[in-house]
Amino acid sequence: MFVRLFQYKVKRLFRTKDELFWCLVFPLILGTFFYMSFGGFQDKQETFQAINIGYITTETGKDEDFDQVLMLLSKDGKDQIVRIKTTKEEEAKKLLLDKKIAGIIYNTLEVTLTVNGEGINESILNSFLNQYIQKRETFTKIAQISPDKLNEVLELEFKDSSYLQEIRFTNASIDPMTSYYYALIAMTCLYGCFAGLSSAIDIKANMSTLASRRLVAPTNKMKIILGDFFGAVFVQFICTLITVCYIIFVLKVDMGQKINYLMLTAFVGSLIGVTTGLFIGSIGRQSENVKSAIVLAGTMVECFLSGLMVGNMKDIVERHAPIINRINPATLIVDSLYSLDIYDTYDRYMRNMISMLILATILCIGSFLAIRRERYASI
Repeated sequence: MFVRLFQYKVKRLFRTKDELFWCLVFPLILGTFFYMSFGGFQDKQETFQAINIGYITTETGKDEDFDQVLMLLSKDGKDQIVRIKTTKEEEAKKLLLDKKIAGIIYNTLEVTLTVNGEGINESILNSFLNQYIQKRETFTKIAQISPDKLNEVLELEFKDSSYLQEIRFTNASIDPMTSYYYALIAMTCLYGCFAGLSSAIDIKANMSTLASRRLVAPTNKMKIILGDFFGAVFVQFICTLITVCYIIFVLKVDMGQKINYLMLTAFVGSLIGVTTGLFIGSIGRQSENVKSAIVLAGTMVECFLSGLMVGNMKDIVERHAPIINRINPATLIVDSLYSLDIYDTYDRYMRNMISMLILATILCIGSFLAIRRERYASI
């Protein structure tokens, strides 16, 4: 009988268009919008491009040291800083007016720079030139005052010194945009509240004619509750897995390599989503529409605090009200997925999973107690 009740619940949920839309179609649409907005962001890397310049010099009167430095910086390769487009003054001026070069460096009687804007490249050239002139003057003064100290100063200047040590807790790369997809998965899990709510309504005779017929049938009430509950969890878990597969294989979002733990998180998240809806549907005597509004509003608030709308909202809540992050199911799901991707250990992940299981157990026990105490004078 339990298996049959389970099958009936699964069939009914897959045939209910409203619940199927919110649990499956809407997350896929929202994930597609995310990808259209910033989906390729994680594949883009900020790379430095060599700065195009014009270099005007003369055979006599030029700064030989600067000439050598510039030739070194313009050498082809991955360390190339500047690219000399022309050494003819008239051509350089034309290119500068057309914004095809960032500036013109003159190495004649003195080293000067001419630019036609105030962009990043122009600032880099100006900073480079100022540093060269300052250091040249410093070395010149040292050579005049204490020539015996010049070699020592030069060694200190070019010595590759490091006073900081970088310590990495993980080798994983952090993409800030991935947090939105984590929050999307959390939202999908928590949308199981609609299936949980329908399960509670279908067992309350004062709210549903279907519940009235089921309660007068010679079937154990606990079997009905458990059949509906596990059927709802199963359907929501399938919807969440479809969403995860869509994000990974269609949108090509990197969710890490720990797929088994990702599936476990999806299952526990679906469990807590269903128990939330079941609990709200089991208590109180409000109408089905009112309870639907309550679970929808509550779910959206939880997802907002987890970072679905504002990426760093979870961090803001952590700084000002960390207790909310400890009891917010959406944040626990997001943090579980985050810890799988970032940390090499499972300590943080297990803490989040245990917290979610405790919340689900409390909601589940409360729901069952509320439903079992229901008594009706007549059906």
